[in-house]
Amino acid sequence: MASNETPQAGLNRRRKYLAVILIVIAVSVSLGYTLGFNAGVKSIPTNVGRPPNWRNILISGNVSIGSLGTPRTITFDNPGYGNLSSAISSSNNQNQYHVYLLWPAVYNVTIFYQDSSSQWQHCPANPRTFTFGSSQTSNFNC
Repeated sequence: MASNETPQAGLNRRRKYLAVILIVIAVSVSLGYTLGFNAGVKSIPTNVGRPPNWRNILISGNVSIGSLGTPRTITFDNPGYGNLSSAISSSNNQNQYHVYLLWPAVYNVTIFYQDSSSQWQHCPANPRTFTFGSSQTSNFNC
């Protein structure tokens, strides 16, 4: 089959075709990422129970449960904010936690641990409630 097209013209047409495909792919990826990100951000509920003056406060402390087992998690529960929790790590013979809490609020505190049979247990912390800014310590035990 004969063609009036020179080899150079055919090569230029293929290059233009590949350039258009690459541009379409780049635009599609950009739009997909942007639309997907915005859809995710907009799906976060706006009525999460936080007052307009709330703040995130980093709370750190130690957990002691004696011979009950190994402490694993500490949770801070508030009806308006839900459960906020931290894993408990062991360092220098101390079981430590770090958690961001929303302030101002009063939290009920629970310690989750594994007993000697590796069964999960929990106990209300002592002190049972925590309020940031009070003279209360941020160290808890069962």
